[in-house]
Amino acid sequence: TVVLLGAGGTKPISEFGGGNDEELSMSEDEEDYLTRGEIYNAFVSRYDNQTIYGTKTINSNVNAAGFAKTSKDDTSVLLAGGGDALISSFGGLFDTAGLSDFPELSAYIQERYPKPIGALSQPALIGKQTL
Repeated sequence: TVVLLGAGGTKPISEFGGGNDEELSMSEDEEDYLTRGEIYNAFVSRYDNQTIYGTKTINSNVNAAGFAKTSKDDTSVLLAGGGDALISSFGGLFDTAGLSDFPELSAYIQERYPKPIGALSQPALIGKQTL
């Protein structure tokens, strides 16, 4: 019995048989090892320290003790859309929102970056509304 080859030739089927089956197969341990290796490269462990070199997208809320950006200190914050900004650039926003009147809401900011009372923005009377 012969096998027809792609270029038109033939070969006896016996030339394709035989050989060492152990050489051509994989043991259960090796297969399991490869599967675990592939899995370990595809997820972030909750228990081990790991470095992420690619991008990981998280599609739910993240609770963390903190995030740190290299080469930054406590005078800057990370922004949700990426990048960072100096905390001092947000100073006017807290006063405009009236948070300086509620120390429990802005205690951290006031404690770290206290402003003299004269530096706080003064209310502006517009008709019957005060801004």
